[in-house]
Amino acid sequence: MVDSREVNALTFAVSDAEGELYFNCAGERVFGEPDRGQVDDRTMFQLFSCTKLVTSVACLLLVDQGVISLDNPAVIDHYLPEVACQPVLRGYASDAPGSEILEPRTTPLTLRHILSHTSGLAYGLFSPVLERWMKERESYSRHFFDDADGGVSGQVGIPLVANPGERFVYGIGIDWAGILVERASGLRLDEFFQKNIFTPLGLHDLVWYADNVVRSRLQQACGRLEGKLVHSTGIRTIVGPEKKIKQLAGGGGLLGTAKDYLAFLRAILRSAQPGGLLTPESYAELFKNSLPPRSPSTTAYADLASVVYSQPYSDDNMCANDGQGLAHSIGLTINMVDSSHGRKAGSGTWGGACKTDYWIDPTTGIVAMCFAQIFAPAPEPPAKEPFNVAHEAFERAVYDAIEAKE
Repeated sequence: MVDSREVNALTFAVSDAEGELYFNCAGERVFGEPDRGQVDDRTMFQLFSCTKLVTSVACLLLVDQGVISLDNPAVIDHYLPEVACQPVLRGYASDAPGSEILEPRTTPLTLRHILSHTSGLAYGLFSPVLERWMKERESYSRHFFDDADGGVSGQVGIPLVANPGERFVYGIGIDWAGILVERASGLRLDEFFQKNIFTPLGLHDLVWYADNVVRSRLQQACGRLEGKLVHSTGIRTIVGPEKKIKQLAGGGGLLGTAKDYLAFLRAILRSAQPGGLLTPESYAELFKNSLPPRSPSTTAYADLASVVYSQPYSDDNMCANDGQGLAHSIGLTINMVDSSHGRKAGSGTWGGACKTDYWIDPTTGIVAMCFAQIFAPAPEPPAKEPFNVAHEAFERAVYDAIEAKE
């Protein structure tokens, strides 16, 4: 895929709980400019929603410390009053501006709802009714952290699009979870991550700000124009340390190397046993379904399947019958059946908008990742998207190699 110029560069990695098993990468750091170097193990990536799992782990650390609870609504009332009582946006009565239909919420909000994307806190991109609501109020931020001047105020008052616990709606909840971590700990999110996660794990290349050294190591993101790769400015302003970000994005703000993110995933895998980064109880929460019970009346699994369908790890076993092979925990999408690509039932996965995908397979005892830097929606069918093809081939090769050794 790299040689054929269908993907700008690829980084593959696999680890078990003890250490790295495989690491390989190929491609130009700046697509089309080979004199600016090749990707390597020091290459920095825009991680976007890979940040979400770090924020979920931060919340679980506070749970382990007895500071907060996943299921007590009083935690949200106390630390996040801004999102404790908004109404639910059900739609519009007409095409006229201001004709929205708002209903009082009927269930209290918990941290579990927020971390599992069942809070009703949505991205406008994933909710047409909320997108319209936001466009009619131009003062509201379209996204939480568009630039260094963004902050909490731009999101206060935005309605939910479902009652807590009603549906799976991908959205800004994890950004609010990051704010909760700050308020409950008394530390900025970068300080909490550094003190409680990165420093204990010896990680130096997961950062929020891009100084000149970091910029010199960043892989240039690409998009697709008429099927061909072109340079892309991306969807987020990369900020240097000279300008403090007003509110750090727990849902998508980190930059980092594949090596360090792999080490973070490995630390999660080690937490299955006592003495890890998390307690075994909190580790188990990362692989426990937090969607509402399966029933004919819930659309949560179909909602999740509509998001997963275009992802590189998706297969028919997972998404068939409105997502009956899927679940979602407080940090990961879980495949409840074995994947035809290789990963076993009970594996957890997610990724970032710039095609940085990872999975954790507790049954096999591995973590793995496939990283690129491409902003491009998947075509129909998504299995033909070059990154998806590369990801599937890598995953299949990983499990074929494991099975050959058994």
